[in-house]
Amino acid sequence: MKIRSKPAGICYRLTQLGIFLYIVVYTIIGTGKHLLPKVINGSVRLTMQQPTQNCNPMKVSCKSDFLPMSFLPYCSQFAGKSEKEIPEAKFLVPWSEATQADAKKLNEVGMQHECHYKDNINLTFSVPVPGTLFLQTRSSRLPQHQQCQPSEANGWACDGSLFQMTSDKAKEDYFFADIERFTILIDHGFRILLPGFLWYPPKPLYGKASDYEGELVPDQRRKKKTRFVLPVETHGKDKDEEEDEDKYERAVPIGHHPDKKNPYPSVFQLGGLGTIISVADILRLANPKGTKLLDELREHDKSTLRWNGGVLHIMVSYENENHFAPLGNGKIIYKVAAQLLPQSEFKNMFGLAEGNGQRTVFDQHGLLIIASVHGSMHLFSASYLCQVLTTSVGILALASIVVEKLLTTVLTHKKQYETVLIQPACHFDAIPSNEMISQEGAVDKTKYSQLKLQQVDKVDPTLHASLLHELAISTEPGGRSWDEEEDRDKMIHIMLMFERRLNSLDGLDEDFLFGVNDKSHQKLKTLGSLGSAHAGSKDRVRKTTSLSARSERPGNC
Repeated sequence: MKIRSKPAGICYRLTQLGIFLYIVVYTIIGTGKHLLPKVINGSVRLTMQQPTQNCNPMKVSCKSDFLPMSFLPYCSQFAGKSEKEIPEAKFLVPWSEATQADAKKLNEVGMQHECHYKDNINLTFSVPVPGTLFLQTRSSRLPQHQQCQPSEANGWACDGSLFQMTSDKAKEDYFFADIERFTILIDHGFRILLPGFLWYPPKPLYGKASDYEGELVPDQRRKKKTRFVLPVETHGKDKDEEEDEDKYERAVPIGHHPDKKNPYPSVFQLGGLGTIISVADILRLANPKGTKLLDELREHDKSTLRWNGGVLHIMVSYENENHFAPLGNGKIIYKVAAQLLPQSEFKNMFGLAEGNGQRTVFDQHGLLIIASVHGSMHLFSASYLCQVLTTSVGILALASIVVEKLLTTVLTHKKQYETVLIQPACHFDAIPSNEMISQEGAVDKTKYSQLKLQQVDKVDPTLHASLLHELAISTEPGGRSWDEEEDRDKMIHIMLMFERRLNSLDGLDEDFLFGVNDKSHQKLKTLGSLGSAHAGSKDRVRKTTSLSARSERPGNC
């Protein structure tokens, strides 16, 4: 069906254009939804290092950069010095925010203990576990002695404990000082199998951290695409206050050198090895409070994260930019995010035998750092493109729906448009069976089809077909002669019925068609009177019941 209407045509073409732009420009070129996502396989290695004066601790000339214990409120060696008395940090990792903790409250609840310094060698387990690192924050030493010795005399039984504390006061608790300023090396890489095409077989693609650019993505806004921008001068608000509100909620690019102006000042890309980041910045990546979490008192038991330990999950995700890269050749980047998992504690307990039935139990608590590599690459695949296009083509049907709605509700000739689109018809089952009699007197059921036309009046919808047949055979040799007045009325009836049927197709007269029962319409009145008159005529040739009786039956047309 073709409707000639300039407004409808413009609307139809504009809708098609909009759908085309959505499929081609937005879906394919803009967002790359046609690219096949392929999951990558990766691995990660974690190593740690104590704070140094920007040097390798394995070199003779390298010096450590530990903050004095007298400045750390969680240490019993704390001298009550204020934060203002702390000298400015000169090297890679700034001083910890743990210096802001309330030493008095920590002491009152038993969360202030003797501190020790340890380096990475003493804190690293001898057996490495890929993607895992245990960073001790607290250790407790419990001396024990053997309480019972199974023997023949006691029936080889043990009444009590195998080992027992020498004294409840013999337990020694101590923290490891400045542990949050340790730096972690995150060395990661991946492998992915690129899809083949035609006679080209699939081939693997390998990559590592130093090959690509990366960024840190805070846990609260992991899906946010904005990058960190240094705050500008604002009116009515302090510059530092404005920066503190937003700087930990933005994705931050990883540079090749540490930057003190960066909200994560310790992070940088180390040559061909990987990403360097401090424990403090990892905590801040997981929560804006950062290292303040370590000494924050918990409501239920007044303990701290430093005392109990916990689990930090570092997630490295690789992806290639698929915006405006329809061939899947977008730049590959990696993102580093962190989460502090909701576990009450993490610890490792073991004992060392000392002879003479004595042993020492070490209860070590700290942060278990787990790192994983995941992600996906969006690669071009001809078969996947065909799937996306096949799905998108169905949206083109929306153009027809929009235009039909416009035609039938907004435009001036909406009733005519609605008639043309719907083409109303009556119920076939309501049309009486008219068996037409041929000239030879035989019943012919094939000359006229039953019309399914929706109109509610009392005129037989097939009456004009019978009249037309009657007039046709009257012109044949031996037929009756024409009656000018009577046959004129019959022709008017036939023409009105044909006009009515045509109106259901082209909608030129939307009030005179099947499906509309406007009793005030003059043509309908004329049609009704002519139909009733002709239905009662003695000249009608019918084999079934009289048309006059049928014309009085309520119909559906």
